[in-house]
Amino acid sequence: MNIVTTKVVQADQAALVVSYQDTSLEILNNGHTVEDDYHNGGTLTVDGHEYKLSQFHFHSPSEHTLDGKHAPLELHLVHKDAAGSLAVIGVLIQQGPAQPELAVLWQHLPTKAGRKEELEGVQVNASRLLPASPASYRYSGSLTTPPCSEDVDWFVLQQPITASAAQIAAFRKVISRNNRPTQPLHGRTITATK
Repeated sequence: MNIVTTKVVQADQAALVVSYQDTSLEILNNGHTVEDDYHNGGTLTVDGHEYKLSQFHFHSPSEHTLDGKHAPLELHLVHKDAAGSLAVIGVLIQQGPAQPELAVLWQHLPTKAGRKEELEGVQVNASRLLPASPASYRYSGSLTTPPCSEDVDWFVLQQPITASAAQIAAFRKVISRNNRPTQPLHGRTITATK
């Protein structure tokens, strides 16, 4: 989705509340992306509604664009509520200083499709992959990978995080390109919260 910042509608909505705990690393190369399965490790609360974090994964380049510009990477944190409804936080990753939590993940990056690394002694925490500000662009859309299910609540954080050129290259060496083409809005309204 291309987020045109001049067309975003300012909204008076509550900020996202994330509460992620440390969990053991369980990282998978599924041939399409690198995914970390997150077990009993945290929640996202939106307007009083709670979702559990089930996994996070990466895309290169970003699937969301800001004013038509891709970021080198994008992180998707996928949450599910008790009824099975989905909420996804998108975090754009620009090139800059190295990201410490990515450094932990990338030390165990499975290079072959179908390979999973389960490491009880290695702890990860998704909160360390988030920027300081919870301000987000919000819209209702779909999953970006098959089956591309609709009615997904998207929250693309306005503030990016950074990864070093070496960290970006390391991901692209394993998964060269895995972004869905930028999708049209189809009449959707994107709102922004502070």
